[in-house]
Amino acid sequence: AVAGTDTDVAADVGENGTALAAIAGGAGDGQGDDGAGPEEDLTETGRLFLRNLSFDVTDDDLRKAFARHGPLSEVTVPTDATTKRGKGFAYVQYMFPEHAVKALAALDGTIFQGRLLHMLPAKLPRDRDPGRPRGDRGGADSSFKAEKEARQRREAERPVSWNSLFMGAGPVGHAPA
Repeated sequence: AVAGTDTDVAADVGENGTALAAIAGGAGDGQGDDGAGPEEDLTETGRLFLRNLSFDVTDDDLRKAFARHGPLSEVTVPTDATTKRGKGFAYVQYMFPEHAVKALAALDGTIFQGRLLHMLPAKLPRDRDPGRPRGDRGGADSSFKAEKEARQRREAERPVSWNSLFMGAGPVGHAPA
């Protein structure tokens, strides 16, 4: 192939494990339940997951670095509640998914603040009920938890509990059989 063609760019990017089909205009890698690979997620969402970031990275640092490839709609740097520092990863979302594909091709594997930047296509965040605790995922396991707690409450209200029936090793040995 001739250097500088879309096929060469896709092959180079593909070696880094990123959006091969999105850049080359192909159809996905065939992985996943619906046959859509991560590159198709990127062309739909325009959201990138960045990892191996410095713990001191800020939203502004990422905006400056990624705004060169297109307008951003959101930059999220999760922070640790105790240290108030970044967790080493972030999310960047572009207004137009094509810009995310260009940014992925241009910046994945480059050095950012002294660290090798690794980028992956990201899924859109799931909507979370604000009243639900952060660790509660809902679904089947939450109904199981609710049933278990209700059963424990009913058993705690019984007048005879296991404590009154417990016998230590001493009385058991002396009890007539």
